[in-house]
Amino acid sequence: MVLGEDTCPLGETARVAGHLAARSAGQCGPCRLGLPGLARACRQMQDGDPTAPTWSAWRPPP
Repeated sequence: MVLGEDTCPLGETARVAGHLAARSAGQCGPCRLGLPGLARACRQMQDGDPTAPTWSAWRPPP
């Protein structure tokens, strides 16, 4: 997907994650919890919410 110069990549990630979460059957943990959480976190970061999780919170453990 090519993004225009005026498109925020973080906002686009939130939009796509929200879209996928809304269409999920919700039968597995990553779809039921991960996609909505990712969309919410991206929206919070985009909005400058100081309570938003950092990217390191999404990194898998070593």
